[in-house]
Amino acid sequence: MNKIEFTTSWDLSPKLVTLAAALALCGVSVMSIKDITAVSFSQSPVSFSLMVFAVIIGPVTLGCCFLFHPRNYYVENGDLCIDRPCGARRIPLTSIKSAGLPGPSFQRGITRLFGVGGLFGYFGLFSHGKYGRFRMFATRGGNHVFLKTDSGNFVLTPDSPRVFLSYLNSRGGKTDIDIA
Repeated sequence: MNKIEFTTSWDLSPKLVTLAAALALCGVSVMSIKDITAVSFSQSPVSFSLMVFAVIIGPVTLGCCFLFHPRNYYVENGDLCIDRPCGARRIPLTSIKSAGLPGPSFQRGITRLFGVGGLFGYFGLFSHGKYGRFRMFATRGGNHVFLKTDSGNFVLTPDSPRVFLSYLNSRGGKTDIDIA
């Protein structure tokens, strides 16, 4: 079966958050490396340990966020796949109960439960008063597509949400253009 791709691009907010966070986290790591050379473990074990932690935490945070951020979406072998550097998250097309555009007020009601809110995108577990809990794999603050599946709810942000929904509909999916 052919691979059908749906692009997703970053809006300004994750670009700025990623740049600022990368500079800040790397800056803390570089400054801590400088300080580590001035303090030995025997002189101040707590200070030394905190500095080692500061050196490690920046690159680890950036690396983990990078590994799990969404790059694109594609359909292959009957699955909707969320392309990530650590591997694709697969959602069987047959498990999609409904899909639609949640409406302009959707973003205002989102609460992050366990996830990333801007560094390389928006991904993780989120909640909304009207839509309940969902896994978000987004790169922008708009163009949301809400999917209800057998294994939970998902929010994606393809560049062309209506084209994405039309494709799902052509594959036998149950899509609503507006589920607000």
